[in-house]
Amino acid sequence: MNLPHRWHRSPCLCRSAAEYGDLMLLHKVLNCAFEKPEEEHHLALGDEDISCASSPQFLELNADTTSEAFLIVMAAAVELWGDVVGGATSRNLRMRELLDILLWAVCVKNKTNTSEERTALSATSLGKEAALKLLQEEPRRWKIAKRWALKSEGVFTTLVVGDSSSMTPGKKLQGLVAATITPMTPDGQINLLVIRQYVDYLVSKQNVKSVFVNGTTGEGLSLSIQERKRLAEEWVCQGKDKLDHVIIQVGALSLPESQELARHAAAIGASGIAVIAPFFFKPTNKDELIAFLEKVASEAPAVPFYYYHIPPLTGVKIRVEELLDGIKERIPTFQGVKFSSTDLLDLAQCINKNEREQFAFLYGVDEQLLSALAIGADGAVGSTYNYLGGKTNLMLQAFAKPDLALARKYQFLTGEFLSFAIKLGFGVAQTKAVMTFVSGIPMGPPRLPLIAASEEFIVKAKAKLDSIVWPKGD
Repeated sequence: MNLPHRWHRSPCLCRSAAEYGDLMLLHKVLNCAFEKPEEEHHLALGDEDISCASSPQFLELNADTTSEAFLIVMAAAVELWGDVVGGATSRNLRMRELLDILLWAVCVKNKTNTSEERTALSATSLGKEAALKLLQEEPRRWKIAKRWALKSEGVFTTLVVGDSSSMTPGKKLQGLVAATITPMTPDGQINLLVIRQYVDYLVSKQNVKSVFVNGTTGEGLSLSIQERKRLAEEWVCQGKDKLDHVIIQVGALSLPESQELARHAAAIGASGIAVIAPFFFKPTNKDELIAFLEKVASEAPAVPFYYYHIPPLTGVKIRVEELLDGIKERIPTFQGVKFSSTDLLDLAQCINKNEREQFAFLYGVDEQLLSALAIGADGAVGSTYNYLGGKTNLMLQAFAKPDLALARKYQFLTGEFLSFAIKLGFGVAQTKAVMTFVSGIPMGPPRLPLIAASEEFIVKAKAKLDSIVWPKGD
């Protein structure tokens, strides 16, 4: 049965087919895109998967095909990319086959169907690692793919950010990390259009060059998997050459979903991944928690891994000191902890016992950061660094001099504002409101069950923040 012609060149349709696992529909769309009989382009629907033959015949087909057809193929490849990296997908499209499609599609657009390109394509038979290495070592091919991805209205963002060179390789995560807010439109949809402005604001106005995406402040657990992927893609894309680190929080209540998000973060070139403990059915001891974390980390075997410890929200109170004992043997990529607990004894023991490991310990209770710095924390991840990052950076500078009196002054003033806001009722919704009036970037409402900040809160919080007299020389 033929599909209507207007569907033939629709990347969105291809995306929908891929998302919902409709292999027959995806197969039909790809067939129609080339306006060729099925057998001519070697896209055959088997019993369990789509088999894309990597043969000279397949390579030579449609060397002069239209850009629309190219985009259709890219749609199929990229929309399945995140699920495929790391192994077979739930839809049984094999990694090698995906890379065959991707490489071939780029060759077609570049109109360089040469023996060199055929050699490159056949190299995918060496497996995932060799194929990914091949793509990374071919800047010309990669740039072409990324340029076309930019023209495809967000469908192919994964490919745009597939190069992890935008971040600072090998640099230890330290200093201030903004726990990013998820901007939303008035009707509650994620608003990707302001992320570029958001990145520029953090860097230029707050001197904050690392971000923690899809965490508590970002309402990560209230977002769909696709929304989380799109946000991660946009932050990595817009952070290129501007941010040092983009850490993606990939934890979820479902292990398969967390693994899927980890694979996706690796595919788009995130600097690291973080995982919050599952908190409905909770791990009750170290072994149960590590077993979960290990399964997630293994899906991104080349990406630095961080544990997100926030017992006030998860109810998982396993001491981090205990968790870290022998953790490198189970999770080789383990690099540190986002420590969002007021238990400074636990944090101090973590730092004292793991000095040789060079783990990064980022404190997550903004109003107590100076205390954490005093016992050796490397920096902090928090919501206030979105709008008070500049002031907090001055506190870090004062602490490093050391000028403890000045550092305390900054901490006390930050605490004064937060104490005032907490008495009014302060959470993610109110953080969005504060960020909106400080930065001028519309953060929009929170997602239910959270309710938008009241006008009374906004007026009082703004007046309080404006009234604070920061130290001279700021």
